[in-house]
Amino acid sequence: MQCLLSAVTAGLVALTARKYVSVGLSWLAGLTAASYPPFIYYSGRILSETLFAFLFVAALWLLSPGLKKISVKSAAVAGALMGLACLTRPVLFYFPLGLAFLASARWIFRRSTSRHWVIPTTGPMGAKS
Repeated sequence: MQCLLSAVTAGLVALTARKYVSVGLSWLAGLTAASYPPFIYYSGRILSETLFAFLFVAALWLLSPGLKKISVKSAAVAGALMGLACLTRPVLFYFPLGLAFLASARWIFRRSTSRHWVIPTTGPMGAKS
């Protein structure tokens, strides 16, 4: 089961990267995740890191809009996955607060004419200038 979750996690890394970069670079991201030594080590052990990585990457895949908007359904599922990831490993406890801050900053300054300083802070959320 751990190996299956690690394989799906590497695939989700490639799919998330595909929303932002070319096919070749997204394959490279997936192969890098699949050959990352801690992923290989933890997939052979019954530990929470593999489940946490899968839940977190799946939530980021749902939250990464690429060139389209995020639907309410995918945001709700991503929130549930983030909650499960937080229950798996509490290191993610304050991450939703950071996402809420970045989303509100993006919403407040989206009509501003000088948005160039907002783009680096909301880059993971898919802000486009």
